[in-house]
Amino acid sequence: MLQQISFVGIDVAKDRFDLFILPSGERMSVNSGEAGIARLVSRLLKLGPIKIAVEASGGYERRLALNLHEAGLVVYIVPPARVRSFARSLAQHAKTDAIDAQMIARHLETAHERLEPFR
Repeated sequence: MLQQISFVGIDVAKDRFDLFILPSGERMSVNSGEAGIARLVSRLLKLGPIKIAVEASGGYERRLALNLHEAGLVVYIVPPARVRSFARSLAQHAKTDAIDAQMIARHLETAHERLEPFR
């Protein structure tokens, strides 16, 4: 039996990462320090097959993307403008970190075959 792929969207801020996991709808928030990143990586490694999208955010996403990649996870860095356009196409005009994480996950679910993974 094939396992269903989970799609994880991570909204990046200077001091916090908010994530949303499809299809479960699980949400999680961690601080952006080393302990928060370790907690996030540990949780994601338990999910089974996953793809992760991290919103580009002025360089704050680089350390997280590198840690996820080094843990053997497939990660994409997506431009915020593309995710915003995607959200608008779904008539999602509200903007919070939690909503952004969900829109990033939904964008990844839709577009992952056309995106280039982080290396």
